[in-house]
Amino acid sequence: MKHSIDKDIINIAENNKAVRILSNKKLLLVVSAVLALTLIIAPFFLWIYERNNPDNSDSQGSIFNNTSFDNTPKVYITANEYEQITDGMNYQEVCQIIGGDGVLIQTVDLGLGENFITTIYEWKKETDELSFANVAFKNGVVISKSQQGIIV
Repeated sequence: MKHSIDKDIINIAENNKAVRILSNKKLLLVVSAVLALTLIIAPFFLWIYERNNPDNSDSQGSIFNNTSFDNTPKVYITANEYEQITDGMNYQEVCQIIGGDGVLIQTVDLGLGENFITTIYEWKKETDELSFANVAFKNGVVISKSQQGIIV
Protein backbone atom coordinates (compact mmCIF):
# COMPACT_ATOMS: atom_id res chain seq x y z
CA MET A 1 0.00 0.00 0.00
CA LYS A 2 2.85 2.39 0.86
CA HIS A 3 4.38 1.73 -2.55
CA SER A 4 1.07 2.65 -4.23
CA ILE A 5 0.79 5.90 -2.23
CA ASP A 6 4.38 6.86 -3.15
CA LYS A 7 3.59 6.21 -6.80
CA ASP A 8 0.44 8.34 -6.56
CA ILE A 9 2.39 11.19 -4.94
CA ILE A 10 5.02 11.03 -7.69
CA ASN A 11 2.29 11.06 -10.38
CA ILE A 12 0.60 14.06 -8.75
CA ALA A 13 3.93 15.90 -8.51
CA GLU A 14 4.73 15.18 -12.16
CA ASN A 15 1.26 16.30 -13.24
CA ASN A 16 1.64 19.56 -11.26
CA LYS A 17 5.01 20.17 -12.91
CA ALA A 18 3.50 19.52 -16.35
CA VAL A 19 0.63 21.91 -15.57
CA ARG A 20 3.09 24.61 -14.42
CA ILE A 21 5.17 24.19 -17.60
CA LEU A 22 2.04 24.33 -19.74
CA SER A 23 0.82 27.42 -17.83
CA ASN A 24 4.20 29.11 -18.32
CA LYS A 25 4.10 28.38 -22.06
CA LYS A 26 0.56 29.76 -22.31
CA LEU A 27 1.57 32.86 -20.37
CA LEU A 28 4.59 33.38 -22.63
CA LEU A 29 2.39 32.98 -25.70
CA VAL A 30 -0.16 35.50 -24.40
CA VAL A 31 2.53 38.04 -23.46
CA SER A 32 4.18 37.62 -26.87
CA ALA A 33 0.86 38.11 -28.66
CA VAL A 34 0.05 41.27 -26.67
CA LEU A 35 3.53 42.68 -27.32
CA ALA A 36 3.30 41.93 -31.05
CA LEU A 37 -0.12 43.58 -31.30
CA THR A 38 1.13 46.61 -29.39
CA LEU A 39 4.08 47.01 -31.75
CA ILE A 40 1.79 46.74 -34.76
CA ILE A 41 -1.07 48.95 -33.54
CA ALA A 42 0.80 51.66 -31.56
CA PRO A 43 2.32 53.45 -34.60
CA PHE A 44 -1.14 53.63 -36.18
CA PHE A 45 -2.62 55.32 -33.10
CA LEU A 46 0.40 57.64 -32.88
CA TRP A 47 -0.16 58.63 -36.51
CA ILE A 48 -3.86 59.31 -35.84
CA TYR A 49 -3.03 61.35 -32.72
CA GLU A 50 -0.43 63.48 -34.53
CA ARG A 51 -2.73 63.98 -37.50
CA ASN A 52 -5.55 65.18 -35.23
CA ASN A 53 -3.28 67.38 -33.08
CA PRO A 54 -1.19 69.45 -35.50
CA ASP A 55 -0.42 72.07 -32.83
CA ASN A 56 1.42 69.40 -30.89
CA SER A 57 3.78 68.54 -33.76
CA ASP A 58 6.88 70.05 -32.16
CA SER A 59 6.49 68.20 -28.86
CA GLN A 60 9.24 65.91 -27.72
CA GLY A 61 8.54 62.25 -28.26
CA SER A 62 7.24 62.83 -31.75
CA ILE A 63 9.80 62.08 -34.42
CA PHE A 64 7.59 62.89 -37.40
CA ASN A 65 6.64 66.53 -37.48
CA ASN A 66 3.50 67.71 -39.19
CA THR A 67 4.63 67.52 -42.81
CA SER A 68 2.52 68.50 -45.75
CA PHE A 69 2.52 65.94 -48.50
CA ASP A 70 1.50 68.41 -51.19
CA ASN A 71 3.42 66.95 -54.09
CA THR A 72 2.53 69.76 -56.45
CA PRO A 73 5.94 70.91 -57.65
CA LYS A 74 6.55 74.62 -57.63
CA VAL A 75 9.87 74.37 -59.42
CA TYR A 76 11.29 71.67 -61.66
CA ILE A 77 14.84 70.29 -61.66
CA THR A 78 17.14 69.40 -64.55
CA ALA A 79 20.06 66.95 -64.68
CA ASN A 80 22.53 69.85 -64.86
CA GLU A 81 21.06 71.47 -61.73
CA TYR A 82 21.09 68.14 -59.88
CA GLU A 83 24.78 67.65 -60.66
CA GLN A 84 25.63 71.06 -59.17
CA ILE A 85 24.24 70.16 -55.72
CA THR A 86 27.01 69.09 -53.33
CA ASP A 87 27.25 68.06 -49.69
CA GLY A 88 27.64 71.01 -47.33
CA MET A 89 25.45 73.45 -49.30
CA ASN A 90 22.63 75.11 -47.41
CA TYR A 91 18.99 75.12 -48.51
CA GLN A 92 19.15 78.63 -50.00
CA GLU A 93 22.16 77.69 -52.16
CA VAL A 94 20.31 74.63 -53.49
CA CYS A 95 17.21 76.72 -54.21
CA GLN A 96 19.33 79.27 -56.09
CA ILE A 97 20.71 76.51 -58.32
CA ILE A 98 17.30 75.00 -59.04
CA GLY A 99 15.40 78.29 -59.17
CA GLY A 100 13.02 77.90 -56.25
CA ASP A 101 11.79 75.95 -53.26
CA GLY A 102 11.31 72.22 -53.23
CA VAL A 103 8.41 70.35 -51.67
CA LEU A 104 9.07 69.36 -48.05
CA ILE A 105 8.34 65.64 -47.94
CA GLN A 106 9.67 64.71 -44.50
CA THR A 107 11.04 66.18 -41.29
CA VAL A 108 12.55 63.92 -38.65
CA ASP A 109 13.19 65.44 -35.24
CA LEU A 110 14.61 63.06 -32.65
CA GLY A 111 14.07 65.65 -29.91
CA LEU A 112 17.80 65.92 -29.25
CA GLY A 113 18.26 69.51 -30.43
CA GLU A 114 18.64 71.37 -33.72
CA ASN A 115 21.69 69.35 -34.78
CA PHE A 116 19.52 66.25 -35.00
CA ILE A 117 16.76 67.54 -37.28
CA THR A 118 16.75 66.09 -40.79
CA THR A 119 14.57 67.46 -43.59
CA ILE A 120 14.06 66.05 -47.06
CA TYR A 121 12.92 68.17 -49.99
CA GLU A 122 11.84 66.97 -53.41
CA TRP A 123 11.94 68.52 -56.87
CA LYS A 124 10.33 66.83 -59.88
CA LYS A 125 11.36 66.71 -63.51
CA GLU A 126 9.06 68.83 -65.65
CA THR A 127 8.55 66.29 -68.42
CA ASP A 128 7.99 63.23 -66.22
CA GLU A 129 5.97 63.07 -62.98
CA LEU A 130 7.72 59.83 -61.98
CA SER A 131 11.17 61.43 -62.14
CA PHE A 132 12.35 63.32 -59.09
CA ALA A 133 15.32 64.40 -56.99
CA ASN A 134 15.40 64.30 -53.19
CA VAL A 135 17.87 66.32 -51.15
CA ALA A 136 18.36 65.62 -47.44
CA PHE A 137 19.49 68.36 -45.07
CA LYS A 138 20.79 67.90 -41.54
CA ASN A 139 21.29 71.01 -39.44
CA GLY A 140 20.44 73.04 -42.55
CA VAL A 141 23.12 71.61 -44.88
CA VAL A 142 23.04 68.93 -47.58
CA ILE A 143 24.04 65.50 -46.32
CA SER A 144 22.82 63.43 -49.27
CA LYS A 145 20.91 63.54 -52.51
CA SER A 146 19.17 60.93 -54.63
CA GLN A 147 17.32 60.91 -57.90
CA GLN A 148 15.23 58.76 -60.16
CA GLY A 149 14.92 59.55 -63.83
CA ILE A 150 16.66 62.92 -63.64
CA ILE A 151 19.94 61.64 -65.01
CA VAL A 152 19.42 59.06 -67.74
